[in-house]
Parts: sequence; C-alpha cells; structure tokens
Amino acid sequence: MNTDLRTATLGRITGSATEMVAGCDAAGILVLSGQESLSLAPTEPLVAELDQFQRELD
Repeated sequence: MNTDLRTATLGRITGSATEMVAGCDAAGILVLSGQESLSLAPTEPLVAELDQFQRELD
C-alpha cells in the first residue's frame, strides 16, 4: 500500500471515529513497536501532543 493511500485511509478511520462515537472530539492512531512509537492520522493537534506526552511518561 502506498503512503498516500495509507495516510488517507487512516485519516478516514480517525475522522469516522469522531463522527460516529458519541463524545469523541478527537482521534488518532498510536502505533507501538518495542521502544518505538508513531502517531498517525490525528484529527486534532492535541492528539499528537498527548501521544508525545504518553511517550515521555513511559
């Protein structure tokens, strides 16, 4: 899967979460692999900031 298609697909998933889940104002996907983590498709900048904060706490 190419990067543009992957980015668009993940964006649709997180966007749908904010539309379909009651009380969900923002969403993102946090991928964890060992000590590595990656924030993907945040619907709001706050989501990526919270992911970064979580990484700092671990």
